[in-house]
Formats: sequence, structure tokens, C-alpha cells
Amino acid sequence: TKAEINTKSFIAERSTDGVQFTAIGTLAARGNSNQLSQYNFVDYNVTKGVWYYYRLRQVDIDGIERVSEIRRARIDEGGNKMVLQPNPASASVRVILPLKHNTISISITDASGKTVMNQLMNNTASGVYIVNIESFAAGVYYIKAIADGQAYVEKLVKK
Repeated sequence: TKAEINTKSFIAERSTDGVQFTAIGTLAARGNSNQLSQYNFVDYNVTKGVWYYYRLRQVDIDGIERVSEIRRARIDEGGNKMVLQPNPASASVRVILPLKHNTISISITDASGKTVMNQLMNNTASGVYIVNIESFAAGVYYIKAIADGQAYVEKLVKK
């Protein structure tokens, strides 16, 4: 959000028909803020090939609710990839894995193959892991995440 006034929470809702929605997660809001705020929620309970419809319900402290536009998404074959957001990135990158894991090991190597970071991260409620890359020089890096014996590798561009 760009700013928030009296915002209590955001509720992620999902549907398979675009009409009947069910709450799948709730995130507490900042309440009142004039600063940019980023929220993340990952839906791990999906089936490949099925179209899902998503919307956000914003709940204010006074009980007023607003509903976002509906967005449609589907995971096809090849949906077992790690996602890096944003990419290119400048200060931090969100690492999103296709499955929920208790802990993950993240290593980052530069284009020459030199390891510039190793970090063990615990599970987060949202399933999104935030990695600080602010001190990295601009260039190409490779992020490798290992979780429950599964390895994921994606290229990251640092601005």
C-alpha cells in the first residue's frame, strides 16, 4: 500500500468459480501509515491446472470493508520453480518457494561462482523469505535455496 488510514487487516480470499470466495489467510495491517508497505501471502494449497480466483478484503478498524478486483491464476506444469521478487532488485529480494518448508538454506553466488552469502532461514507465516542484498555490487547473482532435500536455483540481477 502507498498509505493506510485506520486499516486493521487484509484477508486473502480464493474461489474456484469466481463467485463463492473463502478466506485463506489474514495479515495484520500497519493501521495508520504514510509509508510504502508491502504485504506477502502465498497460497500453497493449489492443484496444478486449476484456475483460481483471488481477491483481497481490506478491513478497517471501524469495521468498514473494501474488496479488491478479482485476479485469476493457474499453476501449470513447471510450477515447481522458486520465484524472486522483484528481479532486478536493489535493496532486498523476496524468495518464494513452491512448497512450504520448515527451514531453508539460501546461498548466493556471483557470476564468477564465488559465494557471497550463506544463510539459514526459519519458516515464515507468509512463506516468503526476505533476503537483504543492499550491500551487493550491481551485477548478476544466483540464488540457491535448499529445503527438505529439494534444490531451487534462480538468477537474480542486482541494480
